[in-house]
Amino acid sequence: MNAALKKHLSDLQTKALQASCLSEALNAVIDYREHHDIAVALLEKIHALADDLNNGLDIMSLSRAIEG
Repeated sequence: MNAALKKHLSDLQTKALQASCLSEALNAVIDYREHHDIAVALLEKIHALADDLNNGLDIMSLSRAIEG
């Protein structure tokens, strides 16, 4: 595996871990009405990370990473 692809996949793995941590935080506050703003902010961040992951797994992004 070339270095560029390895870094690209490592970055995606880091983003997936961040999304997992954010979802755990969301789970901790979701049932508390007084934490509504926190829950909304966490959902927005999770959505942004999901977009990053989706874009990073796009065939063009992977092709660029493979080409280095």
